Amino acid sequence: MSMLDTLKKDLFEEDKQEKKNMLIAIGLALLFHVLLFVGVRNFGGKPKVYDPNKHRKIFKPLNYVIPKKKMDEKKIKKTNNIYKPRNRPIPKAVPDPKIDEDQLPEIPRDMIEDDETLSNIDVGAIIPPMVVHKNIPAYPEIARTMGLEGTTKIVCTLDEGGNVVKVRLFKSSGADALDKAALNAAKRCRFTPAIQGDQAVGDIDVELTFQFKLSGIEITTEGP
Repeated sequence: MSMLDTLKKDLFEEDKQEKKNMLIAIGLALLFHVLLFVGVRNFGGKPKVYDPNKHRKIFKPLNYVIPKKKMDEKKIKKTNNIYKPRNRPIPKAVPDPKIDEDQLPEIPRDMIEDDETLSNIDVGAIIPPMVVHKNIPAYPEIARTMGLEGTTKIVCTLDEGGNVVKVRLFKSSGADALDKAALNAAKRCRFTPAIQGDQAVGDIDVELTFQFKLSGIEITTEGP
């Protein structure tokens, strides 16, 4: 075999190896893009849905009522409660005569009814948390552009301090953009702790309703 043939053979082998390396690189690039696409889709997927069959009772949080401003002391009419004696004799109190208990008539037992006041009090009842701060989300631009409106219900799980530790979708508005905006806003709402007896309790589920309208967004505790 001549030197020219040997050189041609070497060049052919190098060209073949370069093509093989190029095909491997293209295959790895395609595999990387496929994995990246699948990962992005899973990351931006739908939010977790609340399953009422696997959780406890959902409480309706109480609305916080802003206290009225104190009245100006100058506008309050001052009254004098000091007793001023009149020009008349004040009768003296006469002590009650002693009553002999043996002389009191016996009350029939069928006329005595049991006092059920205490028995009707449920000392184990939980007082729901109170909403002290409603975080109004920004209207999603894509939903506003498309003219989308809807109502989203979110279940928030609170700790003993009334802090939101978990949020889940209870009822969808039909638009993912509105649901995600409600979920993000619910995380930053603030509540008072739930009370049972004289103790604050945690791990409590409360429901918030986000009403998305193009005219504005409203958060209520008694949604439709």
